[in-house]
Amino acid sequence: MAPLEELPAATRLLLVMPASDVVLITADWPHLNNIPQNRLQEALTNLLDTALLQPADQCHFAVGSRSKERPITTVAVTDRTWMRFLQDALTAAGMTAFDVLPAQLLQREESLQSYEVRLGQAGEEVPKQRVVSWRGEGQVGWGLRLEGDASWEPLAPLPQGMVPEPGGLQTWALEGQEIQAISLRQFEFAVPFSGLQERLLPWRRAIFLAGLAVALQVVAMNGYWAKLAWQKRTLLQAMQALVHDTLPNAPPGVPPGVALKRALESQRLAQGSALPPGAFPALVSRLNGLLANEPGDVLQQLDYHDDALWLRFKTGYVVEALTKKATGQGLALHDQGRGVWRMTAGTR
Repeated sequence: MAPLEELPAATRLLLVMPASDVVLITADWPHLNNIPQNRLQEALTNLLDTALLQPADQCHFAVGSRSKERPITTVAVTDRTWMRFLQDALTAAGMTAFDVLPAQLLQREESLQSYEVRLGQAGEEVPKQRVVSWRGEGQVGWGLRLEGDASWEPLAPLPQGMVPEPGGLQTWALEGQEIQAISLRQFEFAVPFSGLQERLLPWRRAIFLAGLAVALQVVAMNGYWAKLAWQKRTLLQAMQALVHDTLPNAPPGVPPGVALKRALESQRLAQGSALPPGAFPALVSRLNGLLANEPGDVLQQLDYHDDALWLRFKTGYVVEALTKKATGQGLALHDQGRGVWRMTAGTR
């Protein structure tokens, strides 16, 4: 086994668990399809407790492909401590895109293979051990680790005439075939975010460029907005200065357009010219006549824009009676909601 730092660079690692370290248990469990995913691990621990030599709470389970049409389910069982050590070591080395598969499911169906493994730390002198693995149909198979010249035949007899193929483990992955093995990275060892990080890895350059383009666009839009805001403030200050020079007695805080319009209407009134019905002095004069017999504090707020007076009356004051009176005088009161009424010249 090579040290982790000496492993070649790859977008994804495929780790093969020796067949002798993974137990495949196959049974007819149709009720597993009705168990939620977050309760499945607990159900497997209780279901397989009596079928394992090792305590079930020390084992890690991985479920094979399931479907309602095929109730036969395969569960891969391996040591949880070993899986934890393996995942923590690879994660600490910065490797997250990896998968762990049972060796007996990486060979052809109805085949028997023999290979050697060396289990130990990198650089440690550990003798190799011979492993014999057999695969049946689908996700069925077993693995045996042999010591010395021990024979596998008394432990797991196979159909007559089938002999192990010597040499290294020839997997479907090396031959370019589709892998249908059970992934041991399930439940607490599952790939974070369902492998989203790994799937997006080939697109990282395009995602970076797209994010950079969006960031530049946001910066440009904010810069342009700041420029427009500065121009608006400068223009408003210039207009207010012009109004102050032209109308020194204009009240502060009034928009320049409204101040100039009121000044023009006051000048027309002073010269005896006829004012339009929607002019501020004309509307205020008619409002005074409308409220002549009303209490003095009935009007709480008064504003003028868009050729109309915007009125807010005292809370509890009944405006409907005043509306009929205004209609008789050629005025119109429109309810704008939230206690605000709009008064215009005319009955519309």
